[in-house]
Amino acid sequence: METDFANKFIATVVKDFVLSTDITWNTRYGSNGCGFIMRSDGDEENPNHYMVVITRFGEGRAIFTTIANGELVNGVDMYTPFYDPNFDWQNNATNRLTVVGRGREFAVYTNGILLREITTGEEPILPRLPTPPPTPEIDSAMGQYLSDLEKYNQQIEEIQVDFRRRLSAYRKYNTVYERGFVAMAVLSESGRTTCHFDNTWLWVFNEVPN
Repeated sequence: METDFANKFIATVVKDFVLSTDITWNTRYGSNGCGFIMRSDGDEENPNHYMVVITRFGEGRAIFTTIANGELVNGVDMYTPFYDPNFDWQNNATNRLTVVGRGREFAVYTNGILLREITTGEEPILPRLPTPPPTPEIDSAMGQYLSDLEKYNQQIEEIQVDFRRRLSAYRKYNTVYERGFVAMAVLSESGRTTCHFDNTWLWVFNEVPN
């Protein structure tokens, strides 16, 4: 359950940017991932930064997180195959990850396809209770609702504890990072994780003087 990152151009500090790379991975577990750290303050002990990784979990996930003083404050989970039919979750596969950051707005792409636009600095949201189907007389719809509700109820205490912790961190720390370093990142749950980054480039938007 650790992350590590590398930056060979430590003097490059960015505000608005496009960052892109081809990632080839080999991981023992699907929850291990490869990606970017963005607008980092460079603190290795209690960092403040945004991070996006793609993982093999569930046939492909992209996860965007906000880290404040070393604590996870917020996260957005994107199921990549729903948007990107070319995403390959198998070991030794290659996928292109691209992120556009402008102000508080970030757009995450895999293989040139937009997964989601994310606004940073927003308060964590408690997962919603599943909504009953509009036509409960349909067995399949009602069955899916009851299944979702059972899963929600099984996890409610864990969800509540995690939400309270994230909300406390959000209220305690600043979560809007205007500029900082960018780096290539590795997220490892356990076992060996190999992330190979190729054809990597960074485009920094010109800043208009005040």
